[in-house]
Amino acid sequence: MYEDEAGLLSMDYISLIPVLVEALKEQQAQIDKLARKIKKSGKRNARFEQAASDEVLGSEELGDNRRLLSQNHPNPFSESTQIDITLAEEDNGAFVYVYDMQGVQKRKYPVKGTGSTSVTIQGGELIAGMYMYALVVGDTVVDTKKMILTK
Repeated sequence: MYEDEAGLLSMDYISLIPVLVEALKEQQAQIDKLARKIKKSGKRNARFEQAASDEVLGSEELGDNRRLLSQNHPNPFSESTQIDITLAEEDNGAFVYVYDMQGVQKRKYPVKGTGSTSVTIQGGELIAGMYMYALVVGDTVVDTKKMILTK
C-alpha cells in the first residue's frame, strides 16, 4: 500500500501477481497430494468420486448429458492456455466470456461443436493479470473459473 502527499492510499495490484501465482502453485500441490492419498487408500466410492469431480470441475445436469467447464491449462500462462469444455448435443450458442477482476468483459470466444471441445486463449490478447472466465450456454451461466496471465 502506498500513501501520497495528500494522504490518499493506493495499491499496486500488479505486484500481487507473483504472490498469487505462488499461492496457486501451493494450492495445486496440496490438491495433487490429497488426490494421491485418496487413490492410495484403496477405498473407492463411485458416487463420492463423481460428486467430488462435479464440485471441482463445475457441472450442470442435463438428463444423461453434462455441461462441464474445466480449469484452464496451463495456469498461470503467458503465451496461450486451453480451456476444455463438454457440452450436450442440444447446446447451441455457447460462449466463453473473459472478465477482469472488476467485472469488465474483455473477450468473448464462441465454443465450436458439442461434446468434448475446447477454447484456446492467446496471451497477447490480454494484459498481464488475473481474470475470470465463464461458460455461458444460451442464457445459463454454467460455471466460472479464474486464470492468471503473466508476461
